[in-house]
Amino acid sequence: MASVIVFFGSRRRSSDELLQNISAEINLSETAFLVKNSDAYSLRWFTPTTEVDLCGHATLASAHVLWEIGEVYKDSAIRFDTRSGQLLAVAPDFKILAEVAKTRGVIVTAKSNEANVDFVSRFFAPSAGIDED
Repeated sequence: MASVIVFFGSRRRSSDELLQNISAEINLSETAFLVKNSDAYSLRWFTPTTEVDLCGHATLASAHVLWEIGEVYKDSAIRFDTRSGQLLAVAPDFKILAEVAKTRGVIVTAKSNEANVDFVSRFFAPSAGIDED
């Protein structure tokens, strides 16, 4: 489970100490903090005790929040700038995936654009009641 906090207006630049204290108070495995930049969102993840370099489920939760609150159109990709590099979130059509994937799930793998990463993959299982794992 992850929490997502989107900063707007004057809270756009918060101290590391404040972000860590908020994460400790929320006390979930990760808390994602988002700040809108000109063409992307700055995304940082904190556990209750430290900042981490990457968190998949908190990234997906962040994209979901941005789509649901109308910050980003639901059919638009979202670019995140993180300590691990740039990430891109795309909204799959789970209804179509459930119709096509009459098996346990579908794994989508693609060559990475990053020199230090060979490939990226995502696992979808909407027919098993799990849109994405």
